[in-house]
Amino acid sequence: MINANELRLGNTIEYHIVDTVDGTDEWIDNAVDIGDLQCLLEDPNDPFYRPKVLTEEILVEFGFGVRENPTIKEWYIGKNPVTHDWLFSLI
Repeated sequence: MINANELRLGNTIEYHIVDTVDGTDEWIDNAVDIGDLQCLLEDPNDPFYRPKVLTEEILVEFGFGVRENPTIKEWYIGKNPVTHDWLFSLI
C-alpha cells in the first residue's frame, strides 16, 4: 500500500507493466506524476504500484557512507556543523 500523501511529484516508485500483446510482465521504475497521485488517492491498494526497495546500491549511488560494527550497519550522509555527527543516518 502506498499513501499518496507520502509521495511528491518526481519520487520514484515501481509500476507494474502487463502487455497482453507481447507478453511483457515486469516492474519498472516510475517517476510519480499527477496521474499516479490521482490513482493512489482513489485506491491506495492499487496492485500496479509498489514502493521502490531501498538497496545498498541506491544508498551508495546517492553518496551515503557505511559504518559497520558486529551488530549493526549504519548508513550516513553529511556532517552536522554544530554537533559534528551525521546529518542523516539509517540503521
